[in-house]
Amino acid sequence: MMRKFSAKKHWHNIYFLVNTLIWAGLILLSAFLFTQAFLTTGILLGACAAISVVSSAVLLRPGRRFAAGIVQIVAWVILILLALLLYQNTLMPVLILFLPGAVLSIGTLILLGTLSLRVERELHSAMRRS
Repeated sequence: MMRKFSAKKHWHNIYFLVNTLIWAGLILLSAFLFTQAFLTTGILLGACAAISVVSSAVLLRPGRRFAAGIVQIVAWVILILLALLLYQNTLMPVLILFLPGAVLSIGTLILLGTLSLRVERELHSAMRRS
C-alpha cells in the first residue's frame, strides 16, 4: 500500500527542492542577465549555493530546524554582503536577484518550519494526555 504524501511530514524535502531551484535559477539568471557581475561574483555565488543546498539536505530535519535555519541565513547574508563589499558594480544583481531570492528562500523555510513545529507540538501534547 502506498503512503500518502503530506507536506507536514515531508516539509524538509519540499524546502530542499525549493531551495535548490532558487539557487539554480539565481546562478543561471545571474550568468545570462548580469554576465560581468557573474564573472566577478561567480565563485562566491557557487560557494554560498553549495553551503546552502548541502545544509538544507543534511541539517534540515525535524529537531535540527534551528541550526539549519541559521546556516541558511548566514549563507545568504555572506553572499549579499560580500558581493556588495568586494565588488562595487554588483548593486543591480544584488537588488534584482540576490535579495528576492533570499527573501523567498528564508520565507519558505520559516513557513514550512513553523507548520511542522505546530504539528510536532500537537503530537507531543496528545502523547502527554494519553
